[in-house]
Amino acid sequence: MVCNEKEPMAIAGIINGENFIINSNTKNIFLESSFFNSKNISKVKKYHALNTSSSFIHERGSDPNMTIYALKRASLLIKKIVNNSIESDIFDFYPKKIIFFNIKIYYKNIYNIIGKNISYLTIVFILKKLEILVLEKNLNNFIVNIPIYRVDINREIDIIEEIIRIYGYDKIKNLNNLNIKYLSEYNTFSFENIVYKISNLLSSNGYYEIYTNSLTKSKYLNFLNKKNKEKAIFILNPLNTLVNTLRQNLVFSGLEAIAYNINRKQFNLNFFEFGKIYYKEKSNYIEKNKLGIWITGDTVSGNWIKKNKNITFQDLNFIIYKIINKFKIYNFEFINLKDILYEKIISLYILNKKFITIGKVSSVILNNFHIKQNVFFAEIDFELFLNKIKNKISYNKISKSSLTKRDLSLIINKSVTFNDINKIIKLKNNKYIKYINIFDIYQGDGLKDKQKSYSLSLMLNIKNSNDINKIMNNLIFLFEKKLLAFIKK
Repeated sequence: MVCNEKEPMAIAGIINGENFIINSNTKNIFLESSFFNSKNISKVKKYHALNTSSSFIHERGSDPNMTIYALKRASLLIKKIVNNSIESDIFDFYPKKIIFFNIKIYYKNIYNIIGKNISYLTIVFILKKLEILVLEKNLNNFIVNIPIYRVDINREIDIIEEIIRIYGYDKIKNLNNLNIKYLSEYNTFSFENIVYKISNLLSSNGYYEIYTNSLTKSKYLNFLNKKNKEKAIFILNPLNTLVNTLRQNLVFSGLEAIAYNINRKQFNLNFFEFGKIYYKEKSNYIEKNKLGIWITGDTVSGNWIKKNKNITFQDLNFIIYKIINKFKIYNFEFINLKDILYEKIISLYILNKKFITIGKVSSVILNNFHIKQNVFFAEIDFELFLNKIKNKISYNKISKSSLTKRDLSLIINKSVTFNDINKIIKLKNNKYIKYINIFDIYQGDGLKDKQKSYSLSLMLNIKNSNDINKIMNNLIFLFEKKLLAFIKK
């Protein structure tokens, strides 16, 4: 602190007090030209969250011997512009003078790092141009004297860097006996390559990549359940007291981006982000890679030919299917769970591990962001996703016979999901049934309150009509037995 006899005047090297700044009534000016410890300035600036032009200069270091010259220069400029007089002498408080310091440099280290023998005379010439003096020369080393203003030079490696910088990187030739691979092995299934492929797929389908801050507002914890609140990681010394928590999911940072765009009249938005989430379990801090996808607005903007078409849950489900189908991820199951973040939600599980969540964001959360349109969000556990990608690509001969289509209509209980139907279909007939599609879902007149109708199309890769009938009859039997379904004929 800089203080007078009565009160503090400034935080040294960072900011002046309100009563000690120049304004329109100022008549007398007292000039201070100072040098402060750069590490202390940096710590204090971060602690108080004060980013000023003064702290920007002092935390990077300066020349303590330049203070007198700078003071005199500033005084003369002010006198010239204002046409007033300098009234006092210069007071220089320099209790412990900072002096030049020496560093020992070894020739072998210069050669090992640069890869070339540079003559001693050339080294001396380069360092002299940089105002670095060579004091002593020995058989194996020499000593250099570092100017105080060169705050970036503290070690031997810094001097070697200065030598090669001035000498020229282009003068260092590649040796014939170098045993090194210039190109690394190309891993088709590396993290970076998979990210690139998914980014390319999403951007080709009209999605825009966003980058949001891993720090988020602690008030978002109010939308999480008690268990997740306890997992939150708080920042001990945040620059912003509101943004003080590491995010546990990607949804809120994406909603901030959506709200920002909607406020600027951009209503039809498709976003994706590869980001990290953070949480703690007991004494461990966990960091995971996630992929978030957001859609909102209209898929088709209205005109005189077409009407507006609002984005639905199936639009998001479709792009998720494209991603998992591209990387040949199969044998997953759909499970309907409840989550405070969503009004409607479906989770995809592989071997009892959740790796994708797809849902409609809760209106309560959207109201907090002043978003008045539906937002659908999907989050993929990217690390689990990478583990389930099939590294080997298998090929099958294309069947010479065309696929056979069979339709089937089921009247089932409302609690039965497509996942339940799909499990039965794949139970015994996975070899022959190639595609399954729901082309109609009906609830209403003609059905009981707790009933619904599913109409399915099945594509079978089999020639013999007797075999097709056997498969279909077997499916009907299983549907009636396991789902208590009624088959419409």
